[in-house]
Amino acid sequence: QSSDSHNTIWCLIEEENTNKALAALHEEFKLHM
Repeated sequence: QSSDSHNTIWCLIEEENTNKALAALHEEFKLHM
């Protein structure tokens, strides 16, 4: 789960896809790690 005062995002992913999923979220929402 990721949340702030405006948004909450929930997703279930397989453990082996964690890095790929995080990279996709960061790219889509223009986030910086």
